[in-house]
Amino acid sequence: MKKKVLLTMVFILALLFSAVAGTQLVNIGRANPFSQAMYSGEMHAPPNVTPPSITMLSPLNGTKYNENGLILAFNAVVGQAPYNLSYLPLKVFKSLSLTEVYYEADWMEKKTAVNGTSRFSYVNKQGNTEGSYSCNLRLEDIPEGNHSITVKATETGYYYEVVRGVSFEYYGYSKSSISSVNFIVDSVPIVSFLSFENKTFDASDVPLNFTVNQAVSKIAYCFDGQENVTISGNTTLTGLPNGEHNVTVYVTDGTGNTGASETIIFNVDIPEPPELFPTAFAATASGASIAIIGAGLLVYFKKRKR
Repeated sequence: MKKKVLLTMVFILALLFSAVAGTQLVNIGRANPFSQAMYSGEMHAPPNVTPPSITMLSPLNGTKYNENGLILAFNAVVGQAPYNLSYLPLKVFKSLSLTEVYYEADWMEKKTAVNGTSRFSYVNKQGNTEGSYSCNLRLEDIPEGNHSITVKATETGYYYEVVRGVSFEYYGYSKSSISSVNFIVDSVPIVSFLSFENKTFDASDVPLNFTVNQAVSKIAYCFDGQENVTISGNTTLTGLPNGEHNVTVYVTDGTGNTGASETIIFNVDIPEPPELFPTAFAATASGASIAIIGAGLLVYFKKRKR
């Protein structure tokens, strides 16, 4: 009899312990319903998740720029994800953030990633999320002509399927946006001199060597303020007299932009040729010759008289 009572009490205590432990586990699960969830792979983004937005600030679409360098500036902002969907099981969205931002330029061979300094926050209960990336980057050596830049931003997130307050699995997804601008680079040509390192020349012929940073349709130079002289490239200034001179080179590209070099000032100083016979030496030589000739004539006449 005592044994049966003891077994009954043990059974009742076991039931009570199970109930308490089960309640405790449910409460723990409800307190952190995502801690035990298993990742179940990548899925398509749900239809009501919005992609990131991209705002291009520079260059401006359809704008012409007169230099070969410009600022690439844009803002990328992470999209929105709903806190849950209207159907069951309940889907909870977490950790929506920008994970990749890059740009592609038509004159470059590869895309260039520019993300790395973004700050993001988790989705809140109202379905709002925050996260943005701002780019301000100077691009140099852009070729002349029509160009395009494309910016792509990708966000990733996760959603958990929650049943009775507990999530057993979750899925990842991603969504992207693309924004492009078209612009024109039509800069003024730049002329740089290669000669004139020595600004005093000892010859009447002086080389006029220069480079231009782009293709041009016309080249001319102005020497000592005279009329412009059209040339096809590097040339030589010939027959220059001694003294100070100046020269400026002008180049014009195919769209009519004209660039001018700096005005170079230089000197020509051709030394006088040396005298073959110094004056004093010539005078002495002439006197000596006269004396010799005179002495010869005197001897000749004396011989004749005999």
